[in-house]
Amino acid sequence: MAGIVAIILFVYALAGLALYQSKQQHELQAVITTENLARSLAINVSGILDKVDIGLLAVASEVEQQMAAGGVNGALLDGYLTQQQAQIRDCEGLWVSDEKGDIPWGTVMTPGKITNITDREYFQRLQENSQLGMVVSKPVIGRSTKAWSVLLSRRINHPDGSFAGVALGSLRMMEYFTAMFSSFDVGKQGIIALRDDQMALIVRHPKAENESGAVGARLVSAKATEMLRAFPNSGSYTAVAPVDGIERIYSYRKIANYPLYIFVAKSTHDFLAPWRKEVFRTLLLVVIFTLAILVYTRTSYRRETESRKAKKMELFRTVFRTSPDSQVITRLEDGRLLEVNDGFTPVFGWTREDTVGKTVFDIDIWRYPEERRTSVRILQQNGYFIDREAEFVSKDGRTWPGLVSAHVITLNDTLCIQAIVRDISDRKADEQQIQRLSFSDQLTGLPNRRLFMDRLEQALISSARHQWVGALIFVDLDDFKSINETLGHGRGDLFLNEIAQRLRRCVQEGDTVARLGGDKFALILESLSTNPQEAASHAETVGEKTLRELAQPYELYSSTLHRTCSIGITLFGEQTEDASEPLKRAELAMYQAKACGRNVIRFFDPQMQADVSARIAMEEGLREAIKQRRIVLHYQPQVTEEGRVTGVEALVRWKDPRGGLIFPAAFIQLAEASGLIFPLGQQVLEMACHQLAVWANRTGFSHLSIAVNVSTRQFNQDGFVEEIRSVLKRYSANPHRLKLEITESMLASNVEDVIAKMNALKTIGVGFSLDDFGTGYSSLSYLKRLPLDQLKIDQGFVRDILVDPNDAAIAKTVVALANSMNLSVIAEGVETQAQRDMLAALGCRNYQGYFFGRPMGIDALEDYIEGGVGLALLDHSGNRSL
Repeated sequence: MAGIVAIILFVYALAGLALYQSKQQHELQAVITTENLARSLAINVSGILDKVDIGLLAVASEVEQQMAAGGVNGALLDGYLTQQQAQIRDCEGLWVSDEKGDIPWGTVMTPGKITNITDREYFQRLQENSQLGMVVSKPVIGRSTKAWSVLLSRRINHPDGSFAGVALGSLRMMEYFTAMFSSFDVGKQGIIALRDDQMALIVRHPKAENESGAVGARLVSAKATEMLRAFPNSGSYTAVAPVDGIERIYSYRKIANYPLYIFVAKSTHDFLAPWRKEVFRTLLLVVIFTLAILVYTRTSYRRETESRKAKKMELFRTVFRTSPDSQVITRLEDGRLLEVNDGFTPVFGWTREDTVGKTVFDIDIWRYPEERRTSVRILQQNGYFIDREAEFVSKDGRTWPGLVSAHVITLNDTLCIQAIVRDISDRKADEQQIQRLSFSDQLTGLPNRRLFMDRLEQALISSARHQWVGALIFVDLDDFKSINETLGHGRGDLFLNEIAQRLRRCVQEGDTVARLGGDKFALILESLSTNPQEAASHAETVGEKTLRELAQPYELYSSTLHRTCSIGITLFGEQTEDASEPLKRAELAMYQAKACGRNVIRFFDPQMQADVSARIAMEEGLREAIKQRRIVLHYQPQVTEEGRVTGVEALVRWKDPRGGLIFPAAFIQLAEASGLIFPLGQQVLEMACHQLAVWANRTGFSHLSIAVNVSTRQFNQDGFVEEIRSVLKRYSANPHRLKLEITESMLASNVEDVIAKMNALKTIGVGFSLDDFGTGYSSLSYLKRLPLDQLKIDQGFVRDILVDPNDAAIAKTVVALANSMNLSVIAEGVETQAQRDMLAALGCRNYQGYFFGRPMGIDALEDYIEGGVGLALLDHSGNRSL
């Protein structure tokens, strides 16, 4: 049967191919015919126009010669025009106009009336452009002939080249070209048309019966417009004419040198008439052949059907029963089970004896009966389906996902359904595990950053499409690190799980709560409002609810915790943007909340972005300054009560390339946060040690020490001690002249490590001064273990020492403590004589401040010392003299 069907199809294919090729031949012949005719007509029309152009050129030359000879002779010119028209029989009239557009001379004139053509487009074009040749007008009704015609014109010039008028010739296109076109056979529904370059109709044969085919009409098909734009000189296309709704093959050609087109078309109905006869004859032969084959086949088929049917059924039973898949055959009409195979029992738990003769509803193997009814409807429509998922129930009540494929078969003249069911529980579990690992946070079960970014991207798209404003809330727990450090990571994980549960209670169904990592969470609130103010108000309400929820006590085993969070909020949907942008804004707003004291909500302010951008620019500038060594040191003198300079403090400055100095308050904190403090501190140490090496060989300077401030991060880095030793050795600097100023904040952690490093440096002679004493950690138990040389009274106590008894008491205590520990003491920020005297009365003998000298460059400092400015002597009356 397959072979016979193949033979029939092959014959049909050959017949179809032959008919298709025949149709293409007829279409190709129609294209060739119309193209040849369009080319021939274009040559004819071009020749006529060229003939008229020569005549107009002769008329223009005659007029110009008469004007050059003294003036136009009207009688002579009229005679010349009559003579020219006799030679150009294609023209129905010739005329000459003056420069004002009046036509006083011509072969066809209205007695007593002067026609004016200044409003005509061709007159205006020739008047404005002296380089134009013959101009072909749009189809117009002639003012002299009172009939549709096309005017051909040339410019006439005065002897000086200025405009003198035009020479005109009129072609009565309708009569002339209709007669020409009617001599060609383009079929019953074929057409020949002449159009200008704007597709205005000039002549059409045969004439159209409606106004859309009248002279001047521009109605053409879209295909014609498309082809002319792509191929302006010639081409062919098939289209339905908008004038009469007839499909035709068109060929067009532009007339050489003129803005005119010839269109020749033959209707599809006309040129395919012979082909339709071929189709009829071919189909008749194919039908006769098919009937003959079918009669022969039917006779042969009946002989073998019964034998094959028996063999096929036996083979089917064998394959069916031995298949490892669970298979079942039911009657399509009522769902009664006719047969199950050996693989059915292990999967469903029912034996063959339990099932055969019953319906699928009697043994209830479908968890949702509606799924079976849907599957049966699909089978009735299509005859089969493949890999449809459904829920099934085993005899013991276990439910499991299955993949079922089924098709309709005929057994003993009965329509049946053969279904194959596979247990896909393991595959489903694997898919869920993959989904969970890919898109969920393993600890809290919330969407992870990957899924969060995808949902945020979708929210942005939805907001832009529907003009809704949404909100992104960034939640960061305050001081979560201490939970892990004090209670352990196990309880920290329990705490994060509780946070996730509380955040879910703060939002509505459809909103997203995600864990971005660590103690950072984010909430996406979609479609809040079309009004940004309303959206912000709603987001603020959710944020306040979140603050309250997370501030409630947490019961973790025997521990009760209280924690807060900082929240940043930004709106989205007001502009098109990438998903990373609102996330950046919300995070910036969260950090502002942190800076405002925590446990608060802050909305994103554009000024935050400006501050961040400025910070980034400053960081890049500082990095470049360190690289280009635009870091300089200024030095502030440190003096004794006798006014003798004993050392200086090195204060770093950033030399801006635009000419100014940037002070450390503007960039030290940035350097700490960005890690630039390490190369910056290295450079400062190198410059200080280099200066010590220079002073070592100079009289009056070799006794000076240089105090260098060391940051906590710099001091705590591995290899700090080796770095100091290396710099001292490289510049051959005296370590006894280098003093490192440390702060009390270093003692807040890793105290033992700090002490070990200080002792290691102390052994090579490096001194230590405790800066800003009294403002930080201030633990005497650690202070007495530090190998210090000096305590430094903070300028905060010195500033109000004359008016605040507490500051005076603190300064006195520091002096007493230093004396008891055999340490020197120095006060910084001394700006007046009275402050200096007060400190002296309290027992302080060393000073630093504006009263003794501002921080200055190395040249100014050396001039200051060499000039004796630093030798401030005190007389017995306590007055300061230089």
